Amino acid sequence: KFEIEINSKQRKFELIKGAPLNDEQKQLVFGTLLGDGCITAHGRKNKSYRLLVGHCEAQKELVFWKKRIFGNYVNRINCNIDKRGNSVMYNFSTVTHGDFKYFYDLFYKDGKKIIREGLDQYLTSLALAVWVMDDGSRDQRKHTMRISTDGFSKNENDLLRGFIKVNFGIDAKVCEYIRNNK
Repeated sequence: KFEIEINSKQRKFELIKGAPLNDEQKQLVFGTLLGDGCITAHGRKNKSYRLLVGHCEAQKELVFWKKRIFGNYVNRINCNIDKRGNSVMYNFSTVTHGDFKYFYDLFYKDGKKIIREGLDQYLTSLALAVWVMDDGSRDQRKHTMRISTDGFSKNENDLLRGFIKVNFGIDAKVCEYIRNNK
């Protein structure tokens, strides 16, 4: 209308930003946010949001799998040395997208990731699988599995335990975990 040239790369991102995330992608976002992922404000006046995903070299295939599901919402996977300088990390950020604001509002309060009532409706089998791939481990001798949730309070962990019980019929326990005397 105003005869302003738009390069093809800009046009691609405008189209992507206008397409809603599909159900599989939304479940992946939810499971990732329960685990290691985070959403950050980005862009002018922090009105846009993007998802950040990062894992160590042992979980490299998980990063590539997540990128495949997100498709064009991710440009490239980066490979860096972690901030402590002792391991290789694979990470990506998505394009900014309106659907990430919705998840930001679900999971964040005053910039801190939290667990609140009502999130159980989003805990699907795929979201649980992603969460376990991010933060889970198993003990073959005891036939048990552990999900690291140290970033959440005792009350938030109790909520998560309840979500697992209601959605999957699994009786989980919240156990204190001490690492480095903390």
